[in-house]
Amino acid sequence: MTEDIALIEKREELKRRLAADEYKRLYDVILGRTGRLIQKITRSPKPPSFWYSAVVIALVTLLIGFLTSILLGEVTPARREIIPVELWLVGLALTSTIAYKIYYQIIITMLHDDLLDAIESVEDLADLERWFAAVSNVKTSLFTGLVVAFFSVWLLFILVAILRG
Repeated sequence: MTEDIALIEKREELKRRLAADEYKRLYDVILGRTGRLIQKITRSPKPPSFWYSAVVIALVTLLIGFLTSILLGEVTPARREIIPVELWLVGLALTSTIAYKIYYQIIITMLHDDLLDAIESVEDLADLERWFAAVSNVKTSLFTGLVVAFFSVWLLFILVAILRG
């Protein structure tokens, strides 16, 4: 009987945390802060949608890249050939971010509405809660993202060097 009460309490606590969005992922933090910055600049009473923040980040990223190229004097025919690739990659990152956010929210809603009630042990709920805590660890996500970005850029430089001959 006490195990059933503990299970119900643990289940309701996890549902409350999911509803309150306590498990923030790195992209939630970045998009949220960007949204608050846009809100301050536009003096809007409410923050913009997450996809609007993602579009602003993509446009700022492209602008920084283009301005850096201009300042470094990289306005060459070879550089102009890479621009469509940059646009494609930033567009891919933008759509991936939006899709990830939407599908993650769908998963959270399914967990909250259906799956949590089907879990029958306190240990399984504790495991799920630990998984959420691990997934929402911003520092680990940032470190992993930076490592992946570093190796991706390194591989891109190798590819460009091979293509240039």
